[in-house]
Amino acid sequence: MHAVLEYALEKGVGYAEVKSVAGERTTIEVLDREVKELSSNTSQLFSVRVLYKGGEGIAFSSKKEGKDLVEKALAAARSFRKGVKLPVLKAFQKKIKTKCEVHPKDISLEEKKKDVLRLDVRDNFKRVNSCRMLYTESVKNVLFENSEGTSVEWDDVVSGIMVQAFAKEGIKSENFYDVDRGHKGYEILEGAREKMQETMRMAEALLSAKHPIGGVFPVVADQRLGGVFAHEAVGHGCEADLVLQNNSLLKNKIGKKIGADGLTLIDDGTREGVYGWVPVDDEGVEGQKTVLIDCGVLKSFLHSRETAAKMNAVPTGNGRAESLAYPAIPRMRCTYINEGDASFEEMLSGVKEGYYLKGTTGGEVNPATGEFLFNAQYGFKVEKGDLAEMVKAVSLQGSILKILPQIVLFGKDLKFSHGTCGKNGQGVPVSDGAPHMLLEKAQVGGQG
Repeated sequence: MHAVLEYALEKGVGYAEVKSVAGERTTIEVLDREVKELSSNTSQLFSVRVLYKGGEGIAFSSKKEGKDLVEKALAAARSFRKGVKLPVLKAFQKKIKTKCEVHPKDISLEEKKKDVLRLDVRDNFKRVNSCRMLYTESVKNVLFENSEGTSVEWDDVVSGIMVQAFAKEGIKSENFYDVDRGHKGYEILEGAREKMQETMRMAEALLSAKHPIGGVFPVVADQRLGGVFAHEAVGHGCEADLVLQNNSLLKNKIGKKIGADGLTLIDDGTREGVYGWVPVDDEGVEGQKTVLIDCGVLKSFLHSRETAAKMNAVPTGNGRAESLAYPAIPRMRCTYINEGDASFEEMLSGVKEGYYLKGTTGGEVNPATGEFLFNAQYGFKVEKGDLAEMVKAVSLQGSILKILPQIVLFGKDLKFSHGTCGKNGQGVPVSDGAPHMLLEKAQVGGQG
C-alpha cells in the first residue's frame, strides 16, 4: 500500500489514501424448519482516493492494481468534484481486533446450521403458523493508509441474528420480530432460543391487542422507541452535509436551547462491540464521543473531513461509506439519549391517561422541516399510573423542535438497539439507544 501512495505523490497529488477490505460472509436463513439459504462467500476490494488541484477522485477494483487505480482516481479528480478541501490531521498508527468470546471460524457451517434450526420452538404456541430465523456473520481484514502517515489495520468480526414469528387466528394475523447485531462473535446466539420464544409470545399477544384512540397524550417511550427518536429526529438533522445543503432545521441553532434541561444526546464511535462501533472512520479519523445536545443546548454537528473544512470545524469521525465503492459522507454511529435518574414506576405514576409505547417498526423524518413519524411495535394504555389494555398499530408523530422540550423525565436504564441506516443510496451499520422517557404531551396516532 505504501508503494501506491508513493506513486500517487509522484504524480503530484495533494493527498492520497489507499484502502483494502478482504473478508468472508456467511448467511443461514431458516423458514419453518427448512433451510432457505446456506452460503459462505469471500470478497476483496481495493480503493484509492486522491485530491489533485482541488479535484477529488476515487477508484476501486476487486483486483490489486494500485498504479492503475491511482491513474483512474487522478482522471476522475481532473474531471469531477472541484473545490474539495480536507483539514490536515495528525498522523497515527493503530491496530484493532474485535473481541470474540467464540470466533465464528471455530464453528463449522454444519454446526451453525443445526444451531439455527434449533431455535424454532413453536410447540407451545398453537397460533404461531410460521417462523423465520436469519443468522449472518462477516469476518474481515480492513487496511487503511494515507499520505499523511496514518495507517490502520482492523481484524473485525460482525455477527447478527434476526428472529420473526407469524401468528394467525381466524382472519386475524400478526407478526413480531427481534434483532441483535454487533461487533462480536458466535456468542450472539446465546439466549437466541429464549428470544425466539418471546417473539412467538408477542406475535400471539398482538392478535388480541386493540387499536388505540389517537390524540394528544402523555407518553412513556421505551428504550427502542427512544433510540429511534434520537437517531431519526435529531441525528439526521445534525449531519453536516444536510446542514450545508440547507436541508436541516437545526442549521444556525448551535448554542441555542432546543430541548428540555435534562436532554443530553450523544453520537459515539467508541462504544466497543455495538453495531455502530466506529473506532476509525472510513477517512482515517479516530472514533470519538460527540455531544450533540448538552442539557437541552445544541452543541455540535457530525462531520466528515470535507464538511469540517467547509464549516471550519473539527472532524468528528463520522465520515462513513457502505463499502469502498462509495464516497464517505457524514453518517451516525451509536446515537443515544443519556440517562437520567427517574424510575419507570415514577414515570407511570404521573400519567393519568396516556400510553406506554414499546419497540419500533421504523420511522421517518424530514430534517428540513422537523416533521417526524415513528411507528411503535406495540404499547399499553396507561390509566391512573397503571398499565391497562395492550394496543397495536400505534405511532408517535410531531415536530422535532416542539417535542424536544416535552421530554420531562429520563430513566436510568439506557439500552441499545442495532440496525442499518440508509442515506444517499448507502446503508451503514448503526446503533441507537435511550433510557425510558416521559413525554409530557405528544401526538399519538390511532383510530380517533
